[in-house]
Amino acid sequence: MKKALSVLLAVILVIGTLTLAACGSSDSGGKKEQKVDEKNLSFTTVGELKSAGTEYDFIAAERKLEDDAAVCVIKADAEGEITVPAQYDGKDVAAVISESQSSDRLTSLTLENGVSYIENCFTESSSVQALTLPASVKGVYHSFNSNSALREVSFPTSVKYIVGSFCSCSALEKIETTGYVYGIRESFLSDAALADVTFSGAIQKIENSFDKSGVTSVTFSENVHDVIESFSECAALTSLNVEQIANTFKKSFCKDSKLESVKFAQSAESILYSFNDNDALSKVDLGGEPPITDSFLNCPNYTLPQAPAQ
Repeated sequence: MKKALSVLLAVILVIGTLTLAACGSSDSGGKKEQKVDEKNLSFTTVGELKSAGTEYDFIAAERKLEDDAAVCVIKADAEGEITVPAQYDGKDVAAVISESQSSDRLTSLTLENGVSYIENCFTESSSVQALTLPASVKGVYHSFNSNSALREVSFPTSVKYIVGSFCSCSALEKIETTGYVYGIRESFLSDAALADVTFSGAIQKIENSFDKSGVTSVTFSENVHDVIESFSECAALTSLNVEQIANTFKKSFCKDSKLESVKFAQSAESILYSFNDNDALSKVDLGGEPPITDSFLNCPNYTLPQAPAQ
């Protein structure tokens, strides 16, 4: 009986050892091999994109990218819910791009933590309802325009650039940035439903953005350095609050809004050609006496105080 039991235990140990060996042989370094969504995704490298001669903003922005860094390509006929992996063939995935300018059959896009850039994804039209951005994303370039389904986007603290993106998104109602954003340029234009805009972190520059949007109020809770040619022709805008030092406002917050009040906690360095043609504007607190050039013109309910006579 004891001999039979010993033989049985030996057999069990052998089977267990073979099973563990088989599991270990299917991966590298003990990591489970990842299944790639070959139906919807293909892969290239940064070096191959450079060789093709196509210019990409993310390559110019990130000089540390190696030529062998992987780039995920969403296929033109992609559909359903898609997850972009953080690694492919043992290489980190630096960015995701798209073969097609539009995708009406793609409903959800999730990026695994590690992917840094999104570029040229769905720049004409898209039905993406859910967009998940991980803490690794640094930039969104020329993506998610003319989207009729996306309602809300929260940008992680890692995001530094939003360029040419999220324009003419008819359902987009809310955005929030939390980190130090270096630049928002040519984005969030003509988003008629966009009412809730929150900048919880500092902003280096907003340029040519948010015009003809549905934004109702704008609050900069930390430093904003430059706002240039933005937030004009916003028919629903009623208030602007700048909590910390602003550098320059230029050609912004003009025309056809319901802007009633402007408040700077601290004075801007200069206000140039801004806040003009606002019929409702009546309350202005500039936090000091910043240099003002051709601003607050054609505001029937507000006139800039005259400088004291010398």
